[in-house]
Amino acid sequence: MVIHLLFAVSLLPSLARAELLDTDGDGVCDVDEDRNGDLNRDNDDYDGDGIYDYLDPDDDGDGILTIDEDFNGNGDPLDDDLDQDGRPDYIDAHVPLDIDRDGYTSADYGGDDCDDYSPKTFPGAPEQYYDGRDQDCMGGDDFDADGDGYASRVELPGGTDCNDRDASVHPGAEEDLSPIDRNCDGWLDPDNTLLARGGCDCRTGPPGPILGWVLVCALIGLRRRSP
Repeated sequence: MVIHLLFAVSLLPSLARAELLDTDGDGVCDVDEDRNGDLNRDNDDYDGDGIYDYLDPDDDGDGILTIDEDFNGNGDPLDDDLDQDGRPDYIDAHVPLDIDRDGYTSADYGGDDCDDYSPKTFPGAPEQYYDGRDQDCMGGDDFDADGDGYASRVELPGGTDCNDRDASVHPGAEEDLSPIDRNCDGWLDPDNTLLARGGCDCRTGPPGPILGWVLVCALIGLRRRSP
């Protein structure tokens, strides 16, 4: 009995130190989160409701089931459950890095897949323009179908490209003699307007066949007058 008492007393300093430890680095002292201060994260009880997190359907106690909390935007990464297996990611040894299985790792885990919940979204995927989604993960090109660096004026409020199907048409482009507003300023070059209306283009060239007939008629007239 005395020996047991002495052994229990000898443990007090270590228990006191355990209260100050945070061995799994989650910001909660060991003795407070898992009720025993050991290194087994399966015993963690993040919301302190007496139910270990791996058994608790709502491990953070916010009223939302853990299985529904993949990136829910509440600012608490500890309740994310990427693979929806009921175990929050911070105690789950099998968190997937490519949830949609498109071959690209999620950007949230150092990869370059900007939407790891859509198998049609990954670097190099065909872009479906004007749908509000960035399928190829290039960023900001959803409203620039011709790739000239200017968003479509028709599809996006504030866009400046008056023809998003022609890369030569955009603000600042150089006007030419075609009847097209290439710089999107709403005006055509005066020369362009004249050509578009079918006006004279002031071209010069060799005399046409009419001049030849005039000369023939003149020669015939001269022969008739001669004695």
